[in-house]
Amino acid sequence: MGLSAMDYWRLAGSLSVANCAILITGNDPSKEYHDSDTGDWVQDTNHEGFRAVFEALKDAILTNKLSAAVAFPLTDQWTSDQSGMYGRKLTAVLGPGSKVFELRELNYYPKNTLVFMQKEPDWKKTMIAVQDLKAWLQSKGVFPDFFFPKGDPDSFMNKDHPRYSPKLACAISAWRTIRSPGKNRTAKQTVEAWVTANGVNYGLANDDGTVPAAAVEEIAKVVNWQPKGGVARTGVVIDDPLEGDAPSKPDNYEEVEVVRDKSGVSFNDVPF
Repeated sequence: MGLSAMDYWRLAGSLSVANCAILITGNDPSKEYHDSDTGDWVQDTNHEGFRAVFEALKDAILTNKLSAAVAFPLTDQWTSDQSGMYGRKLTAVLGPGSKVFELRELNYYPKNTLVFMQKEPDWKKTMIAVQDLKAWLQSKGVFPDFFFPKGDPDSFMNKDHPRYSPKLACAISAWRTIRSPGKNRTAKQTVEAWVTANGVNYGLANDDGTVPAAAVEEIAKVVNWQPKGGVARTGVVIDDPLEGDAPSKPDNYEEVEVVRDKSGVSFNDVPF
């Protein structure tokens, strides 16, 4: 039996956020339509459920619940003259697993440079590893046909299973979802916060809709991978601030200092 157009998408190890959303809704990302206003061919995202899925993916990435290679548009060497502001177009890619909003140190040039980083990531270039996406979907109890053609791979996570255990399902989902302790929190405290917020989705709610404190404590003890405790070091260090007047910054961009360092950020020049 030959492969279908959708089957070819299964060869990808990583997918853009938009492509992930389209595939989750059961549609083909290669479908385009002709925009009569611009004359361009545009990816078709007019699918039922696309907007909800797309927003959920963005929120998960921006709150560090879903690992992704997040691309931020950058500009540098901005100059103001009669023709307006200009500069080179650049892209910063924050490595998967990094804290999206703790980005301060960027590996760029052999010397410090001032750049402007757009606050909103470029979702067309932001990539999610398929295995990370599937783990996130499983944590939500959602199993789209494209990514799970045989349905829920873990029947014990299925609420209809005759031996379904709410605490077991919640603990496994917490372990799959949480990659590192939250800011100024231990691993156990991070798990407790997650279970408190998500436990109701696994059938752990009291009559008042809250998760029992005893269940939160039990699950956190099982999931906790740092039983000796300790709060993970958070925050960033900025070295060698630039001197002199900074250029004016354009709308929707914030000024960041770029230093040689260890953040796992890569850059691509995109000439005009």
